[in-house]
Order: sequence, then C-alpha cells, then structure tokens
Amino acid sequence: MRRICAVIISVTILATIILLPSINDISEAPIIDIGAGTPTEVGQHVERQYDWTYGGQHYSLTLFLSMDDYYNAINIDRSTTTLTSYANYLTPNDQAVLALADSISSLDGDPALMMLSFVRSLDYRTDMDGYGVEEYPAYPIETLVNGYGDCEDLAALYVSVMHALGRDAALLAMLDTPMGGHMAAGIAGPYDGAHIEHDGITYYYAETTTHLDIGRVPASLGWGSTKVYVLGAAS
Repeated sequence: MRRICAVIISVTILATIILLPSINDISEAPIIDIGAGTPTEVGQHVERQYDWTYGGQHYSLTLFLSMDDYYNAINIDRSTTTLTSYANYLTPNDQAVLALADSISSLDGDPALMMLSFVRSLDYRTDMDGYGVEEYPAYPIETLVNGYGDCEDLAALYVSVMHALGRDAALLAMLDTPMGGHMAAGIAGPYDGAHIEHDGITYYYAETTTHLDIGRVPASLGWGSTKVYVLGAAS
C-alpha cells in the first residue's frame, strides 16, 4: 500500500535498552552480526540495533533475532493477498514481538505512544523496492530483521506489539483514498480525534509512517469520505 511521507525529529538524551531471547536460546544458537544484509545462516541469531526518538529523548535498542523464525516467515506463500488476509500477519506471540513489547512497556509513559515512535524510526520501503514485487505483506520478524517495511508492514508490527501488551488495537485498511490504498493502526485508549467504532470499541487512528499524534490523519487520505476496514481487532 502507498505511503504517506514520514518525518522523524532528532533529540539529544540517550537511553539504551538491550533485549535478549532466553538464556537457553542464546546458548543453543550462536549470535552473529551480519550488518545490514539479509541473513544467510539458519540456527543462529542476527543482531539488530534500532535508534529512535520520543519526547526529546534518544533511545537505542538492540535485538537478537532468530534466523530460524525469519526463514520460517519468508517461506510462507505470499502469492495471494486479500483484504482479510492482512490480519494473518499479526503475530503477538512471536518471541521477537514479545521481547519488544516487554522493553516498550518498561519505559516511562504510554506504551502506545512509545511504540508508535519506534515503528516510525524504521525505514519506509515499498514492496517493489524491498521485495521486488508489487504486494508483499511482511511478518513482524521480517520487518525487524530487514529494518524496513511499507504501511501495512509497519502497522502489523505496531498492532502485534499492542496485542502482546493486552491493548485493544487493529489494522485500519483504506482501499480508495485519494492517494490509493493505505493502512494504518487503530488503538483504543484515552485519546481524541479521528476514530472508528468496531464491536463496541473505539479505535483511534494511529499513523505509522509519519509523525502525527494519535487521532490525527494525513490530509491527503480524505478520512471523512474514505471507507475504513477494521482488521485483526483483538487484544
């Protein structure tokens, strides 16, 4: 789906977070650092570092991600994509998602806001640029290992972490905006602004590709006249 451009704000204060799989997992699968390239070995972990900003602070997070989980994900067939199938890419119980959720929840402030700032720090890349095809929904482990994704990939990562934290969240799919198809996240909570009601829950719009407050929608989407589909609504 097409992206709305992103803006990230620079900051000055440093906080470091280290996430690790369980000790048993580390001992059984040696950790390797292969830089920014695609993993080529199974049975190992790849190190990834992420830097992002929120509330005037700079955060640095290191993840050691299972290459077995990564290859299991990329080997899943992506030849047929339907509107409802995007919900299949939510993986709140995956090890990497759970570790990220634990780290985000340990920080001061609203985890929904902190996670939104984290996911916006990842590179936006179209499916054609990232995967060489017009449409390739990526699982959160793929997005984390590769360090990039398009709107549905970033939204799937965000919603997966929110679900892991027990938050009501969902994917918000828009197929006919003035800018083409787009996907964002919806999050329940004490917010205001643009929202949609689904099964008795109010989901506020959360844009994962550009710096906007929860409840604020890029003007180019024509929110008031666009049909919004709520996908994967679960906590």
